[in-house]
Amino acid sequence: MQVINSSGEILTLAPHPLATGGGEGQVHKIISPVKYKNNCVKIFYTSKRGPERENRIYFMLMNKPQELKSSTHVVCWPVDFVKSDQEFLGFVMPLADEKSISLNFLCLPEVVGLPDAAFWNNKYNRNTPQGFIARLKLCANLAVAVHRICSIGYYVLGDMKPQNVRVTHDGVIFLLDTDSIQISNDQKLLFKAGAITPDYAPPEIMKSPLSATWDRFSIAVVFYQILLGIHPFASIPVDELGEFTSIHNNIAHGLFPYGSNKNKIKSFASRHKSFDKIPASLQRFFLKTFEDGLNQPELRTSIEDWGTVFYQEAIKREKVVNIKTNTTHTNPPPKSAPQASYIQPGISIDIGDIMSWLLILLTVLMFVIVVIPGLDEQLLQWLKLINE
Repeated sequence: MQVINSSGEILTLAPHPLATGGGEGQVHKIISPVKYKNNCVKIFYTSKRGPERENRIYFMLMNKPQELKSSTHVVCWPVDFVKSDQEFLGFVMPLADEKSISLNFLCLPEVVGLPDAAFWNNKYNRNTPQGFIARLKLCANLAVAVHRICSIGYYVLGDMKPQNVRVTHDGVIFLLDTDSIQISNDQKLLFKAGAITPDYAPPEIMKSPLSATWDRFSIAVVFYQILLGIHPFASIPVDELGEFTSIHNNIAHGLFPYGSNKNKIKSFASRHKSFDKIPASLQRFFLKTFEDGLNQPELRTSIEDWGTVFYQEAIKREKVVNIKTNTTHTNPPPKSAPQASYIQPGISIDIGDIMSWLLILLTVLMFVIVVIPGLDEQLLQWLKLINE
């Protein structure tokens, strides 16, 4: 398959689409030219093209977020359009790392169903200091990537969920399906959000257009799942609220196990109890979003604040781990290893070595005293001077 970009270049696409294609179109890798090897093309289905779709993509091309790519994240944003003859077909965007996995795997109690599941479970083990730090960094990277988009002011993701995010072994984030976001200009709705998943939507799900605080709620749900391995509103309500029907029903009733409506919850999974073990700063942010900001969106924790606290908590814990490692390791740490500023350098003296040297010195002195007459009196005088 071949398409043409805005510069008139012919792009040759892989014949078979990637498995990440959705309901609006299919994604194909670019085979040539080679300079586009880290990009792909989304071809919309014929029924999904039309002037509105084309205008949406053009707006996004003209109003890109800053720093689409960094060492911590890649936003799979439209970077060019493609056509066939004069017909609009779709757009070019960065390609997610082929070795990355859906973030949804890391939102489960443990990673299952992957050939290298053992590696992922070890790297992101919630019960080890290093594993929890890796999850804090992962959350920080996600916050930065989403903030890049939301800080512009035009965009609300609307469908922020783990299935729309991919992650590599070292925690690099890839944001997918960005072309279906809500777009507004000067508070005027230009393009509606293409999809909304109720389990990640705040109580104001029926309101349109979506407010800028919408994504604050959705991403907090994802953060909770990354840290605890369970949805924050996964619980069984009391009989008065009817039988358990859906997660979003619990969201509407504010059934967060650590909120003020916990008396309306009949039972909840034990994984929620790990909430008491996460940093107090994060506990406050979750309560601020799921409790205070449940029906007052402006009170929800900002994505920028989330990113800041995740970064600070990761660095704080990393220092503690490094200190413990350095004090128990038999070899000196590499020069590039971070050192805590409050640790003062010291001199390590081995008592056994001192005693060995003293015995050798005394043996030599005794030999010298015997061989050189009169030297014993001189040595006694030196010792007397040293003592004085």
